[in-house]
Amino acid sequence: MFDYKKNDDEMGSLIYRLNSLVEKNLEFANNLYLFEEVFLHLKQMILISDKNNNIVFINKEFEKTYGFSLAEVKGRSLEVFKSAKTEVNENKTLWISLTQQKSFQTTTWHKNKLGKKFPLDLNFIVLKNSSGSVINYISIFSDISEQVENEKKSWQQSNLDNLTGLYNRQYLIKTLNKDLETAKRNKLLLALLVIDVDGFKLINDLQGHDAGDKLLVHVAKLLQANVRETDTVSRLSGDELVVVLSSVANIYDVKKVSSELLSAITVPILINDIETSVSASIGIAVCSVDNANCSVDGLIRQADVAVHKAKSLGKNRVDFYEQSMQKDMANIVNIHKELLRAIKNDELRLYYQPVIEVSSGLITGAEALVRWQHPKKGLLFPDSFIVIAEEMGSIVQLGKWVIDKSHRQGVEWKESALFGENKKFQININVSPQQCSDNFKTILEQLVEIKEQNELLGMDDFLQIEVTESMLFNDSENLINKFNEIRGLGFKLLIDDFGTGYSSLSYLKKFPINKLKIDRSFIKDLETDKESRPLVEAIISMSHALKIEVVAEGVETQYHKDLLTNLNCEYMQGYFYSKAVPAKEFEKMILDQKIKEK
Repeated sequence: MFDYKKNDDEMGSLIYRLNSLVEKNLEFANNLYLFEEVFLHLKQMILISDKNNNIVFINKEFEKTYGFSLAEVKGRSLEVFKSAKTEVNENKTLWISLTQQKSFQTTTWHKNKLGKKFPLDLNFIVLKNSSGSVINYISIFSDISEQVENEKKSWQQSNLDNLTGLYNRQYLIKTLNKDLETAKRNKLLLALLVIDVDGFKLINDLQGHDAGDKLLVHVAKLLQANVRETDTVSRLSGDELVVVLSSVANIYDVKKVSSELLSAITVPILINDIETSVSASIGIAVCSVDNANCSVDGLIRQADVAVHKAKSLGKNRVDFYEQSMQKDMANIVNIHKELLRAIKNDELRLYYQPVIEVSSGLITGAEALVRWQHPKKGLLFPDSFIVIAEEMGSIVQLGKWVIDKSHRQGVEWKESALFGENKKFQININVSPQQCSDNFKTILEQLVEIKEQNELLGMDDFLQIEVTESMLFNDSENLINKFNEIRGLGFKLLIDDFGTGYSSLSYLKKFPINKLKIDRSFIKDLETDKESRPLVEAIISMSHALKIEVVAEGVETQYHKDLLTNLNCEYMQGYFYSKAVPAKEFEKMILDQKIKEK
């Protein structure tokens, strides 16, 4: 460049100004090139359109994702990329932004050159000049496919049953509350159907759990195919399924749908190339216009009463909950109240069934089993009150009592040196899913207190928590975390009654399980049922592969003991050794064992 001073002659001044202008233009050109390079190579997709929304520029990331070159799309509208999945509201938002010249942010769906659809986060920017007129529209896209997929998976894990794909109990409760409000507001009926598959257990036992799972999936699809899209089909637990018919005009529609469901389920199907026939028992509870006090828990409870009635009357039938069934409900409520009083009045007793370590032949633990010393009815076994406690909610107080009493008894035995230096000694405590309805809050608080007490006493944690296999249905991150919390406190976890549910051994690797208890129904038939032995053998073998110890319950004969010993089962319990006995009798068994050892 020429070097002229500002105050030189007229020609010099002109050249000076020209020189300055050239320098500024060069700087502008360099900046423009720099900005273009940045836009071209950003990892975000950028599209620039003119004031008429015709494309004038796309960057490299856009070309890579969409498969179009600038030459192919230049002059075309942004609409060319819209997917059929794009919401109407998003099109409306874009139109408003164009007409009102407003920027906005939204999520949308686009398709690439091959027609593949994908979700996007879209920032739409309106670029104006100094006079306020639109010059360009700038669209900045981010592919959020991974985020959307993760959200979808998270929602499915929280709301869907893993086996059938139906909604789970959590989702059912959540939506049922809303459906009840809608039905009441519109003065329509709401019907809740509890469907129990008759003959499911027989098929599950004879053909295996795989067949049982396939049957449940089949029934689930039938239910979905025979109700409206607005109705809810869910799986409560096991083979108990639920259909909610929301906003029904009259009771005749409910009867018609329930009859159609019954007919559909009874049609024979092939499961593993075996023709299989089942039926169903359906219990129905209805929330009508004149009953404004309907509740979710009440409806489920009433439908349960109705389905039990249907099963007791021969199965393969539909029964509506009626007031005449109230007597049964009154009896349930009465037992519930008496049970709560029994806990306060110290009427409950713990019996202990010995658990034998196979390698040593010694009693190394016990399962704590509750009994009720009723003031009028005598000694009651769990089957006469546990189910009611679970249905009515008193299982929480009962469970808390069992944990506390078992711990106190264990401390007493430890301090008395009943088991000597045997650090393997464990007391097993059964915990039901209903007991954990508060997301394990009560149980974890109690176990934390017990942990602190044991530390003050200088004792190892000797309680072992038995959870039912059905809890594994809730294959959620939350459940696994809760199990890890229990393990983190020092308590071992044991899966009870394994084989009676519908999970597979592969499920176990997801959970922090120490031991697995084979259900007594498999052990009982070892000598007579040719299919039981390979099944038990497979359970033991696969458990060991997962570093899970095995307990066999229901050991009643020398044959059971010898076979299970040969299969390397670590622990056994059953009438062959002893029934459940009171604490004093259990202590005597340990003392007698010590004498024999000497």
